[in-house]
Amino acid sequence: MRFLLFLCCFIILFPGFSQNRKDTTRFVKIGNAPEYEITKTVSNKKNPNTVILNVTFEPYDDDYPRGIKLKIKGKTIEVKPDAYYKFSYRMQPGKFPLEFTSSGSFPLVTDTILFLKGTEVFITVQMKHQVGRAKPMKPVIYLYPEKKQEVNVQFNFNGITTFTYPTYAENGWQLTAHPNGTLEQNGKEYNYLFWEGDMDASLLHVNTSEGSIVAKNELVTFFENSLASMGLNSKEMQDFITFWVPKMQENELNYVHFLVNENYDRVSTLAVNPEPDNALRVYMVWTACHNKQLAMPLRQQIFSPLKREGFTVIEWGGSEVKNLIKDL
Repeated sequence: MRFLLFLCCFIILFPGFSQNRKDTTRFVKIGNAPEYEITKTVSNKKNPNTVILNVTFEPYDDDYPRGIKLKIKGKTIEVKPDAYYKFSYRMQPGKFPLEFTSSGSFPLVTDTILFLKGTEVFITVQMKHQVGRAKPMKPVIYLYPEKKQEVNVQFNFNGITTFTYPTYAENGWQLTAHPNGTLEQNGKEYNYLFWEGDMDASLLHVNTSEGSIVAKNELVTFFENSLASMGLNSKEMQDFITFWVPKMQENELNYVHFLVNENYDRVSTLAVNPEPDNALRVYMVWTACHNKQLAMPLRQQIFSPLKREGFTVIEWGGSEVKNLIKDL
């Protein structure tokens, strides 16, 4: 009974402390990604008149924010995290939000937080990249049956389709496929099926710790080697290279990452009837960069070549996604 009476009196006399305790379990989210969490608040008798703010930055898609600034009550502080991406800052007590900004990331503004003097507050922050929209360009589908046959092809794009050729019907593409890759529909011949669209780039979930930095004069050789290692033939590689390289050569350097097979499903899924014996689906995500040295070291992507046996389906496409990586 004495303990309960003491506890009630404590909460009445120090309401801010109970408020701060409640915040320790709070998550603030955009989409499914937690952006900040107050992990704990403890007493700090060594600094009875101020507040010690301890911030830990966690990576988003395996990457950390750069050029971080913290704004408190109109005052902007340049943040310099240590090797563990943590930093501490002594500030005056009060009730106010924290605002974090970073190069290439969405700004993060917390709720209004009550900071009591003589406390040490620990907060974890995760900032999302400003990747914006992705426009899947020239996803093309090649069909190579063992014999001439009727084929139905349907795709389910994770966005808004803006164009198809030939025209995509309600039940997909219904056509005749030949072993050499020629497609027939309504008396017309096609080399491949084509579609384009628009989607939220964050849905690509690119692992930016993997990929390659390629100079513009090395693009052709890079794609010849990479695409051949996956199993594309000379015609498919020529179509890929002649479409993408002129666009990418506008930049001195480009970051390139491939989404292959099941990872392509983040963009679009594909259903072919009759079911092919094997399939290879390659989606390139790329962005301009300014330095071969990145904020994090890159692991090169390694691919297993496709064995082109039986009915084979090949699909490739790609998107330029701005602010995808952070170079130094």
